Amino acid sequence: MKIARFLTLLMASTLLFGCNTMKSSGLVTPENVTQLFGSKWNLSKLMSNGTAVDLSKGKPAFMEFNQENSRVSGSLGCNNFTGGYKFEEGKLKFGPLASTKMMCRDMAVENALSKALNDVTDVKLKSGKLELFNGSNLLASFTK
Repeated sequence: MKIARFLTLLMASTLLFGCNTMKSSGLVTPENVTQLFGSKWNLSKLMSNGTAVDLSKGKPAFMEFNQENSRVSGSLGCNNFTGGYKFEEGKLKFGPLASTKMMCRDMAVENALSKALNDVTDVKLKSGKLELFNGSNLLASFTK
């Protein structure tokens, strides 16, 4: 009887603390996904092959999420882009993205951000910061 109570308490505490850890992890959830909408997310950090990309060249890169049609659009630093997104299995997934094809003087931000958006596997949203990851590797960070 004591073992059954112990196991019940152990399972209950695991569920309780496990849920609290998940809620504070910054993962995009049905509860916080609405924070994506109605804001312009400005690129604040961009990584390429483990190295920070200089964001001072070109136009500021950004993205905006449209809740009504499940579309994302913005600037890659030179060209504009648009595409779909969906919230599925606890993850935010980008669909195929299309962009304009202007040639710009410096394409470093453009190329790195385009690659990052295609390589995203995980997204975290916490305290006005949107972070895109491939596994545990930070690809890009955006702020409102």
